[in-house]
Amino acid sequence: MSKLPLATVVIPAYNVSKYIGECLESLLSQSYRDMEILVVDDGSTDGTADIVRRYANADSRITLFCNDNHGVSYSRNYAIERGAGDYLLFVDADDVVSSDFVEALVRPLSDGMCEMSAVGIAAFFGGAPAFSTGVGHIYNNDEKYRACLDVCSGFAWNKGFLYYIIRDNNIRFDQSIAQSEDMLFLLDYLGHCSSIAFDDGVKYGYRQRRESAANYQRSIKWFDAIKVYEAYENRLGANAELRDVVRRVFLPIAYEAVWRYRNCGIENEALRERISSMRSSCERALPACPLPFRLKMYAYRHFMGAEMFRRRLVTR
Repeated sequence: MSKLPLATVVIPAYNVSKYIGECLESLLSQSYRDMEILVVDDGSTDGTADIVRRYANADSRITLFCNDNHGVSYSRNYAIERGAGDYLLFVDADDVVSSDFVEALVRPLSDGMCEMSAVGIAAFFGGAPAFSTGVGHIYNNDEKYRACLDVCSGFAWNKGFLYYIIRDNNIRFDQSIAQSEDMLFLLDYLGHCSSIAFDDGVKYGYRQRRESAANYQRSIKWFDAIKVYEAYENRLGANAELRDVVRRVFLPIAYEAVWRYRNCGIENEALRERISSMRSSCERALPACPLPFRLKMYAYRHFMGAEMFRRRLVTR
């Protein structure tokens, strides 16, 4: 009996000894068995590699790579260059997936329905979220950008990709970007595909933890998100509808940038001007947004101290 096409699952791992076992267990219980799991240990100091090595010794589908600490984008790129699959998937080492996660992402790709697939996600703090079946949706042409920014979420880890598109177009994660790097990867990939298939059932659980890099309030690297916004504006800004979608999606990030700038305790006029420009541009999309969203952004703006930021900028 012929084998099914191979799915490559990439897991970057750094100091996740508390969680990596649960993550691997969820992958080893998949209904889709023809896969390779490439774990790239990014210089962990807590025994993460030892745990992965035990799993790899028990299941030949798992391969462990150990590197010095370079960051998540380097680890993903390292694995991309070594994968042998027909399809490419990403999972973060502290997350868990449903038993049909791989199958749900591979099926629409293998059926020729799309060039990118996506599944629903849910955050969790303790036990894994309740996974569920869902309804399928197809988004074509410009709809693919709106869907990827909105209902499909701007992450790499709840999506499936055709490996040949990655290889043929040398699509990689930008290692100079430390925040929202997934969105840049998706933007590059979307330029080479015409449709997305989205299963809105919850198939991916992403863990919320205080010590994660995404929650580090005083990190100056977080402001790389502004570069990602600027890339979307430059790439999609000529289309008025897509420009409004981009600005609506990035508006909360603009307000968060204000809050983080104040919490970082820095004085950087160039960065301050970029934050102000991003915020002003994104707010132009507000009049066309539904009233509940406008009210939410009004509350968010004040909560993040954006009004004070604006007044201070004007009086300088």
